[in-house]
Formats: sequence, structure tokens, C-alpha cells
Amino acid sequence: MNNIIAYTDAATALKNPDMGGIGVIMCVEKSGIRHIKTISKSYPLWAKVEPVYLRLAQRSKTRKPVEKEEGWCMETTNNRMEIMALIEAMKRVKEPSQCCLTLVSDSQWALNMTADLWKAKENLDLVFEARNLVKKFHEVKYEWTKGHVGHRFNEWCDTLAGQAAKGQYGEVVKQYREDVENIAI
Repeated sequence: MNNIIAYTDAATALKNPDMGGIGVIMCVEKSGIRHIKTISKSYPLWAKVEPVYLRLAQRSKTRKPVEKEEGWCMETTNNRMEIMALIEAMKRVKEPSQCCLTLVSDSQWALNMTADLWKAKENLDLVFEARNLVKKFHEVKYEWTKGHVGHRFNEWCDTLAGQAAKGQYGEVVKQYREDVENIAI
């Protein structure tokens, strides 16, 4: 059984809604080495809504999907990006049924929506996608961390998300390794 920790954060460029970005750090320890993968991904102002989630998105009380040339889209907001970061982390796990995943975020809203602890009223397309992904895992734990207080991985994710939201450079994935015994978290 693999134990994976996924740290996530999100950002919008200047205002909300605006261009968005996510930062994800995936950590797994093997033989005293922490393997780290960072993911930084940009999203346009309008995020495409998959047909299977369109009816759910149309139930939104404040924001309705808009039909554009490329299909139905929703505005990209900070909350949408927070849950997108969790979704991206879950999608990156190759064998979810053989994994215990810990999702760490500074967004209580995104964690509680994904864990199905709060009733979903907005961003239903993403909330239900996240909840469906959770079902594929052997076990999922949720951990909230206060943002912007110096937590090493949360600050790193925040930087990745901010750069993605402002730079709009698509997706960047980097891999690192650390000797677990010689670092302090």
C-alpha cells in the first residue's frame, strides 16, 4: 500500500473570476527517500464543462454555464481552482485502489466538498467529479492547513499556483528527490 501526500493550492490572476492556476505537490516516501513531483497548471478564464456535468452546472444559483464556440463553459474562480487542484492530484495517482492518499489544502471549502461533508450548491460539475474520484481510492484523508503561515509545501504550492495563474504557461511538471532523514518539514 502506497502512502501519498498531495499538497494543493490555487490562485486567480488579479481578480475573481479571472485566469486561474493550480499548484500541486505529490510526495511519496520509498526507502528513506522522499520523491516529490510538482505540478503547475494554468486555466483560462472560461473552463469547459463536460457534457456529463452540464445539467449539474446549470443548477447553480449564481453562475450559469455559458455556451461558447468550444462548448459549454463556466467562469474560472478561486473556488473552482481549489477543487481543480484536488482533482488534478487524484488523477495523477496511477493505482488509486492500492493507495492511501492524504489531501492537504488551505481551502476548507474544497476539502469539505470533496469529502462530501457539506452540501454542494455551487461548482457542482467539479464537486461531483472530485467525489467520484475519491471512491476509486483505498483510503482518502483530508487535512486542512492554514495558508500563508510558512508551511513549506503550502507556500510552495501557492507560488506554483500564482505563477501559473499569471504566466499562463500551460502545464509544468518537475520531479525532485530528498533524503528524508536530513530535512525538516
